[in-house]
Amino acid sequence: MIIVIGGDKGGTGKSHLATNLTVCLSQQGKRTGLVETDLNGSTKKWNKRREQAGLPPVALNEAYGDISAKITKMADVAEILIIDTAGYDSTEFRTALKVADIVIVPIDPLAQVEADSLQTVTKIVRDAQKINPRLAAHVLLYKCQPNTFSEQQELRDSLNSHDYWLKQ
Repeated sequence: MIIVIGGDKGGTGKSHLATNLTVCLSQQGKRTGLVETDLNGSTKKWNKRREQAGLPPVALNEAYGDISAKITKMADVAEILIIDTAGYDSTEFRTALKVADIVIVPIDPLAQVEADSLQTVTKIVRDAQKINPRLAAHVLLYKCQPNTFSEQQELRDSLNSHDYWLKQ
């Protein structure tokens, strides 16, 4: 299974989600792999800090450009492959979607600019689904504060009321 963590906005928690999901699945006994596609290298730096802290590093690879063939090959080895993409519309994000099973787009429900960026991401994902109809797309409301339930529900209702948006 190939899971892409993506979007076209930086700072939404993509790398944080990708690394934590990888560790969680590994701890459940799944053969997982993590792929860094962002030149800023935050996932690679995280893995190095993890190792320096005495924790086992995760299986991490880097891939840039058209990564579809490379991650398909990696998925033959890993039971679950997590792809951490950059915070902009990148070749890596678009080509990963061609072969992925799931894409998760994390957004902060209180950051209007993140909600606004969903229009662009939805178009990218819908285009990818024409090539890869098995691609399941999800929006993850991330960084939610417990006292903001009404704002979260408002965004959730808005997303679910329009066919254009990715469904949660």
